[in-house]
Amino acid sequence: MEYHEVQNALNEAIYNNQYQTSEEIKQYLKKWAIENNFVLVVDKSDKNRRLDLRCKFGKACRIHLANDKERKKSRASFKDECPFLIRIKYSKLTEAWTVDQSNKVRQEHLHNHALLVEKLQVIPEGKVGMLAQKTIKLVTTMIKAGNRVPEIRKTLGGRDGQSILSYHDIRN
Repeated sequence: MEYHEVQNALNEAIYNNQYQTSEEIKQYLKKWAIENNFVLVVDKSDKNRRLDLRCKFGKACRIHLANDKERKKSRASFKDECPFLIRIKYSKLTEAWTVDQSNKVRQEHLHNHALLVEKLQVIPEGKVGMLAQKTIKLVTTMIKAGNRVPEIRKTLGGRDGQSILSYHDIRN
């Protein structure tokens, strides 16, 4: 299996800093992930002790059927058991949150899929993360003003006359 490193690795200072809340570090790490063409999601969480963030492509699909023909979904899962994992823990001694170093033996610092922009755009969180705040505000304002989806898509424009957001993206 071929593994891929993140193009812009986390700054080493991240591992030495202490944070007041887990939300503070979680938002920073999610933004860093989007900038590096992948999405982080909460894998495990214990509000007062730890938070594990995993690549969205991590773990396996939960549907396990003996016969694939019985499967109701028309598409295959995008999950491919990516090992990338970041652990955040709370220390009662220092009363602060810290980021643990990745376990190199278990390949937790690597991805088993290419980190491509095209792959990021398949995931709703990835698509939204790539949008500018100005675009998000514009879409929100237009929805509240009662504009229809085709009008919003036309206003946004895009490459080759194609809107950067699909009908489904705007409705969500």
